[in-house]
Amino acid sequence: MRALLAVSILAVCAFGQLRRTDLTLAVTAECALTNVASTSTSSSEGAQSVVTGITRFTYLLRTSKPEGAAEIRFQFLPAPAAPGAVLTYTTTLTGPGNHLSGNNLQPSSPAVAAIFGSNAHTTSMGESGTIEWTWRGPSPALPSAPGAPTLSISCH
Repeated sequence: MRALLAVSILAVCAFGQLRRTDLTLAVTAECALTNVASTSTSSSEGAQSVVTGITRFTYLLRTSKPEGAAEIRFQFLPAPAAPGAVLTYTTTLTGPGNHLSGNNLQPSSPAVAAIFGSNAHTTSMGESGTIEWTWRGPSPALPSAPGAPTLSISCH
């Protein structure tokens, strides 16, 4: 649903009568991700390979009211093909939104990093976010670097 801003304009007609005119402006939902960058390191813990990383990003958004919403998702493409590999993550945001975390997620599934409710909005410069993630899987099946996640944002 679109947010509406109503502005009343009073106009004086040629005959000296007052008239009221309403102007309606629709403000639509907008969202974007910029400045996405990831780093990662790999190590071994016994029979387990561990790849840890951090993905930093800037998010800009404006959700509509009263039923607006948005979410940031991430996914590793291609996903590590190691049987038994699992992903854990924690998201941190400097601006509006509910930052989420997850445990024991399957490699091929996209994960929801953050959700936003109705009438959520950032500054025009955007806000910062990070996703700290860890892959664990049996050695040597888990590759030393599964690559950086792909992030996406959707809003209405």
